[in-house]
Amino acid sequence: MRAISLQEADEIYELRAVLDEHIGRSLAARITAEGLRELRAFVEELARASGAQDPDEYTRLNLAFHDRMVELTGNGKLIDTYRGLVKELTLFRREALSGNRSAMPDSTREHREIVSAIAARDGDLAARLMREHVERGRVRMHAAVDPAQGNA
Repeated sequence: MRAISLQEADEIYELRAVLDEHIGRSLAARITAEGLRELRAFVEELARASGAQDPDEYTRLNLAFHDRMVELTGNGKLIDTYRGLVKELTLFRREALSGNRSAMPDSTREHREIVSAIAARDGDLAARLMREHVERGRVRMHAAVDPAQGNA
């Protein structure tokens, strides 16, 4: 996997924010009871990894959670596009989660809120929470890469 620049990472986060907004809205409209059970189980696993302060396991579960969300949309082109973008961010995302003690608990809370909005069939809220989650992830990534900039 090639290393990407911070500028490229920002561009990917910008695209992810738009895609994740769509994913949240889409899942709120069409998720099944089984899909909700899967997402809730992921959130509980994320909470355990966060509690254990295990950034490697958290990163693995976080990637799987978001990948499963995009799979649940049933849109093959979206899945391919999303996976291509996310693959390039993997190194940055792990750093963002391990660089700050509150990053994993904050991320877990965000995931829980997203799943609740999807379960409530609130597409607008799910879309907004997904976008905010990606934007916070970008901020966490910047703080991990350049701590002096993280407070800006």
